Amino acid sequence: MIKLKDILTEQAKTHEVIATGIVFKPENITIAEGDSVLWINTQGVHNVNGKQSHPRNKNNPASFGNKVGKGWKYKFKFTKAGKYNYHCDPHLGVKMVGTVNVK
Repeated sequence: MIKLKDILTEQAKTHEVIATGIVFKPENITIAEGDSVLWINTQGVHNVNGKQSHPRNKNNPASFGNKVGKGWKYKFKFTKAGKYNYHCDPHLGVKMVGTVNVK
């Protein structure tokens, strides 16, 4: 018997967001529940901060993030629908921010 969870797992996709300069490209992305986002730092010292402990992200359905550094890749699987805010800690003042909308 095929389960819905198995079908969703097979169809899950990974979407890429590039951290470069002082922007995330794309800045806003819409994905399906169960999909992942792979952030790739191609230039500069950055991080991804989507932690609910930060006031900007307090309404995120879940927390995610990595440490500040160079040349990293960070992947997170979104298992709950909703809007997720995130930002780069070193560049929040210049609005290096993004959103992941999970349908």
